[in-house]
Amino acid sequence: MAVPKIDQGTLLIQRAKDEISGQWSRYVKIGISRSLPPRDIIGGSPEYILTIYTIKSPMIENLSKQLMSTFSHCRTKGQMFLIDDQSVISDIIPEAERIATSQNKSLSNFQSKVLLKTEESSGHIRKPTHKELVLYSQIIYAKLDLKVKIANQEIIKRRLFDEIHNSSGIPGVLKLTSSVRKRYLQKARLKEDYRAIYLQYESEKSSKISGTVKIKGAPSIRKEKSQFDIQQLNKPSSDRTTSTIISHSTYLDSLADIAKAEWLYESLIAKLAARVGLDDGIEGLISWKRKNTKKLIFDEDSFKKNHPEIYSEYLEPEKTIVTSRISPYGIYEYK
Repeated sequence: MAVPKIDQGTLLIQRAKDEISGQWSRYVKIGISRSLPPRDIIGGSPEYILTIYTIKSPMIENLSKQLMSTFSHCRTKGQMFLIDDQSVISDIIPEAERIATSQNKSLSNFQSKVLLKTEESSGHIRKPTHKELVLYSQIIYAKLDLKVKIANQEIIKRRLFDEIHNSSGIPGVLKLTSSVRKRYLQKARLKEDYRAIYLQYESEKSSKISGTVKIKGAPSIRKEKSQFDIQQLNKPSSDRTTSTIISHSTYLDSLADIAKAEWLYESLIAKLAARVGLDDGIEGLISWKRKNTKKLIFDEDSFKKNHPEIYSEYLEPEKTIVTSRISPYGIYEYK
């Protein structure tokens, strides 16, 4: 779950006209421009581009993410959406304005959190106020709600995974791919077995002020990892069925639900973090210790050069991993 980033920009919704036929495309593009004035997000001559809507946002990536998730049912490829102008006006524009309004209301809290992140905390933990207790309750409820939504999505994903138990995927819905996890040095084992040698290549380095915001008593969110046989990659894909399409549509619904729940949760945390100020935290609610820390750096390149045999002995072998990707697009054919 990525924390919303302060990033100014303009969201544009544009439709292109075919230069030969003169017909307007059935698809609109929803994209971001960070230049001033904003540049077209559709390539081509300006006279063949219709700008339906523009809106500025202080967190443009988050605005785009929420819109992409909310309207994934009519999303076709990348930033393209199969939608008419009236639906843009009645559905997408009001939602974009709602999100941007919410962002602007929370902007000062996010800005304070960014500034406080670079300040060393005092070491003091104070008692909470009544307002902070209320805010904390809202955070816990928001986290529980987010956890439920993610758990529901995991159930939907399992349904889709069950449909490819003997195939490599479902066109437009689910695809299995492989990736190779590169070899890496098992430093903990190496340090334990060859401590004296290891310490010769380890040095201490000062890092910038850092600290993690921790909400007391907030439930953790865990996502299950799907397990697929590597042999499945060589098998043919399965056909889409009515059941598959229904499950995939429900999955797309969950993208919108989770995006909204994540925004609410992160905006509430930013509000409470801003109230922490330079303290180490608020008793029973939140801790945020920020200080200069020392970081241990291991000179792996020099160790490899001077002790090649030991280095090879503690390299984790390469491993091929099968991963799954459920399509965030609701339109299966893009023409």
